[in-house]
Amino acid sequence: MLSEKPVYLRCKQITKLLNISRATWHKWVKAGRAPAGKRLGERVTIWDEKDVNAFIESCGGNADKVEAKP
Repeated sequence: MLSEKPVYLRCKQITKLLNISRATWHKWVKAGRAPAGKRLGERVTIWDEKDVNAFIESCGGNADKVEAKP
């Protein structure tokens, strides 16, 4: 049985998917609203696609709802 390989996304891919700025994505991650990524190096962070998709689902598919959380 072949196991499915994980897919990782970079910040640029996530921000394009959500139509938000990099600053907004990093603000959400820092605040704990979005999933934390995995650091590969000093300037490289990746996010598991499954974690990002779960985040989007938790927002009801609408990233604007994240801003409204207390």
